[in-house]
Amino acid sequence: IKNETNMGCSKAWNKGIRVSSGDYICILNNDTMVFDHWLEDLLEGLNHVDLITATPMYGEPFSRAVEANKKREGWLTKPYEESLSSFRDFSCNLAPKDLYNAIGLFDEQFFAYGEDLDLFKRMDLAGFKYASTKRANIFHIINGTANDMKPQIDKIMDESREKLKNKSYDEKPIIKEEVWGEEIPSQVVAPESFTVDNLP
Repeated sequence: IKNETNMGCSKAWNKGIRVSSGDYICILNNDTMVFDHWLEDLLEGLNHVDLITATPMYGEPFSRAVEANKKREGWLTKPYEESLSSFRDFSCNLAPKDLYNAIGLFDEQFFAYGEDLDLFKRMDLAGFKYASTKRANIFHIINGTANDMKPQIDKIMDESREKLKNKSYDEKPIIKEEVWGEEIPSQVVAPESFTVDNLP
């Protein structure tokens, strides 16, 4: 789905979620690289929590597939739950679509920065659990998506902090109606084969 203008994270994610038809929703930032087994490792994490995030290899500038695989191998010999941590990075995460049915979609008052914290807060209030797994290691370029918005970033972050601070939360969030299956507003037709020149 192509958005003609920059709608911000919440609106863009919600647009994709609304037209989805699968059992799971994966949010994957476009400044993030994933490596072998990432999806199966996240899927296994949903046996332990309601939303699972991958662990970025921050501070390791040369970490890519080889390093991610070495880290994963170390965790394969241990119980999965030992790989879980409270670290929060929303650039690569997986949840069953029923989670969004229960607590609602992303709050569209957040253009960027804050929509994930708001979701975590609503999960806490509703009794849902989330964690990060060290089995799935990814590469995430900090602020890679917002690089062309540098002049506005500080203002957007300040506004998001204020919105989070001033938002009131019901003790028991209202259960939302199912949101799936809307008509896809526009589709990009993929070429028969991808080259460096015609990647979407």
